[in-house]
Amino acid sequence: MGGGVGAEMQTSPLVWVVVVAAATVLPTVIVIGAIWGLRRVRLAQMVDPADGVLQVTGCNLPGDDSVYSTYRVNGVVSAPGLPPTPVEVRGIAPTSKWPMPGQQLPVRVDRASPSRLKIQWDQVGTGRQAAAERAEQLAAQLRAGSSGGPVAPGQWESASAVVTGSREVPASAAGPVPPGGVVELSLEVTRTNGASYPARTNAAFSTPRHRDQATAVGTQLPVRVDPTDPTRVTVDPAALGTTG
Repeated sequence: MGGGVGAEMQTSPLVWVVVVAAATVLPTVIVIGAIWGLRRVRLAQMVDPADGVLQVTGCNLPGDDSVYSTYRVNGVVSAPGLPPTPVEVRGIAPTSKWPMPGQQLPVRVDRASPSRLKIQWDQVGTGRQAAAERAEQLAAQLRAGSSGGPVAPGQWESASAVVTGSREVPASAAGPVPPGGVVELSLEVTRTNGASYPARTNAAFSTPRHRDQATAVGTQLPVRVDPTDPTRVTVDPAALGTTG
């Protein structure tokens, strides 16, 4: 006679590996699919879409050893007919193109509701490419600024800037602190020749009111740029409440 009724069936170890892998990966796939589905619905509901730019001010870190990961980006979005507007965006992105503070990302945004936007990831370079492009842009700015020879102290050029982020400078690091405090500002500077680039500078404010008005993300400030070193930026004293 063949094997008895009580004979046990043997399960291949490979089968258990497949079962465990499926149980681990499937919930992630479901979550990613749900997020993409919700985003597609929101994007399809755009009332007044336009191409624009998202200036990144902050972003979470990607998952370890992940090819794709969920991101949470804070930044300022702008487009033709849309003034700079602070937004928070969530979604899924390849970790090779992970956003960094100060980076500008191409987006499709609903001007009627700026929180509805899509980052155009196919137009975004990898982190290495973005770093190389930023280095080349800064080098070009420095070359352009120094081509006219030395500039006497005080002969800084006027420019404009948009606040992309800020943080309070501790009193111990700032030295004597005025009533409005000292703030490190992250700026997107635009020079008179149309060139723009990120920069940072510390600003001391005479009153809390001037500080609150000048440090809100998206605020436009008059600044002065050293033509021989465009990375040296100072906020116009009128915006700090130290004149007039």
